[in-house]
Amino acid sequence: MADPIDVTGGTDGITARCDELRAFAGQLARAATELGGAAFQLHGFAIDPGIALSGALDPHDLVCFQGDLLDALDGPGGLSWSAAALSTLGVELRAAADTYEL
Repeated sequence: MADPIDVTGGTDGITARCDELRAFAGQLARAATELGGAAFQLHGFAIDPGIALSGALDPHDLVCFQGDLLDALDGPGGLSWSAAALSTLGVELRAAADTYEL
């Protein structure tokens, strides 16, 4: 694991390791892409024909499964939400690095 990001300040101004901020932003972007891809693939299970067919035997369980899956993916703190949050944080870190350099 990389050294923690270090930003210090004082009467002499702010010193930031912008290259490390950008590297960490890149890691967050890659993680967001992976999470988003996983969420996209997992959404397919909500409409999977095999699962829907088995749901004919127990429609209540099918609806519960679909609801739980969609909640885990798209609900508060779900996989899709987490991917968006990581992506946003990566953009904010890149912007912070640009701002520090200005």
